[in-house]
Amino acid sequence: AIRRATIDNTFVPVYMGSAFKNKGVQPVLDAVTEFLPCPTDIDNFGLKVDTQSEHGEASDEEKILMLSDSSKPLVALAFKLEESRF
Repeated sequence: AIRRATIDNTFVPVYMGSAFKNKGVQPVLDAVTEFLPCPTDIDNFGLKVDTQSEHGEASDEEKILMLSDSSKPLVALAFKLEESRF
């Protein structure tokens, strides 16, 4: 039921674990693989933006289906979480 609701985007599971002495890491990873959808389970869409404006503003956006295919060019989102004093 949790996996089906997650794929339908009606339920968002929240996972917690601790890396201290590797406690809680494996149960979190197991829950991610069991409950969260893989890229082939759902349709992922992106926006193809053509910036032809003189001011750099997006002039046209087209919604495109992102396929999970290893023969296609890679599309990725990289981010870093940092814990420091502000």
